[in-house]
Amino acid sequence: MESPSQRYEARIEEGKLYYDKRWYHKSQAIYLESKDNTKISCVISSVGTNEIWVRKTSDSTKMRIYLGQLQRGAFIIRR
Repeated sequence: MESPSQRYEARIEEGKLYYDKRWYHKSQAIYLESKDNTKISCVISSVGTNEIWVRKTSDSTKMRIYLGQLQRGAFIIRR
């Protein structure tokens, strides 16, 4: 049974991210949406054990996104 705090299925296996029935890997281009409906174009720069690092396409700054944030829906990944 899924807890109400976990809205999205997200896990990391063998250096890849499984999120919302899709696999994501390093150097893949994605769109990252936050709760306030801002959409950021990013590239996955690395996948750790409990987090992923993304590099924004606009200014090349890096952001760390934790697995828990993806599970709660604080950030949403789109292709």
